[in-house]
Order: sequence, then structure tokens, then C-alpha cells
Amino acid sequence: MITNREKFLEEIQGLEGKRITVTIEKYKKPRSNEENRYYRGVIVKILADELGYSHEEMHEILKEKFLKVHDDKFTWTQSTAKLSTVEFEDLCKKVRMWASAELQIYIPLPNEAYMDRSGDLHNIY
Repeated sequence: MITNREKFLEEIQGLEGKRITVTIEKYKKPRSNEENRYYRGVIVKILADELGYSHEEMHEILKEKFLKVHDDKFTWTQSTAKLSTVEFEDLCKKVRMWASAELQIYIPLPNEAYMDRSGDLHNIY
């Protein structure tokens, strides 16, 4: 959405004679710090601690498992940084369901506290 039409037109006119590329993309709300802390500090931490991986290794494992994309020619892994908030919550939900069903590891929801292996209670944020 163009919020200041006059300023937009002024900027476009200032580019006259120059080669430019204009890209229009659907706006994706950036994730909050709380959402990132939940993913790294709860989901990744619990799984890494339980399975014996480093946090970065566990993050890469989750990306490989849940964010792999295939097309006719190539396969690649998406970055979590490029996910919208909706896509990111979908990832978190899939990981929680997988951890519960396949690994018998409970990952608390963002509004819950959790107890680590030593019995210490932690707030999510």
C-alpha cells in the first residue's frame, strides 16, 4: 500500500532515465523477538538437550526435516528468517507434533512454562 502517493511519484520521477526494477511482494509481518526466543530458547533447546545435538545442529536438522522444498529440477532448504509469522507458527506446530508423536518429547506452547531435565522451572520468555 502506498501511504504517501505524492512522495512515491516524486521518487519515481527522480529515477527517470535510469534502469530500475520494481518488485511488488505481499507484505510479511516480521517475527517478534518473543517468537524467535520461543523457537530458539524452547523448541530448539529442548530437542537439542534431549537428543544430544548442539543448538545450531538441531536448528539445521529441523530446517532439513520441515523446510525442504522440491521442484522439477532442484531441492533446497528454506530459511526460517524468510518465513512469515503464519508460516513460522506452522513450522513450530509441526515440530511440536513430530516431537510428541515420534520422539515422545513434549514441547510447551509459547504461553506455558517448562521444566528442564534438572527439574528447574523456566518461563518461556
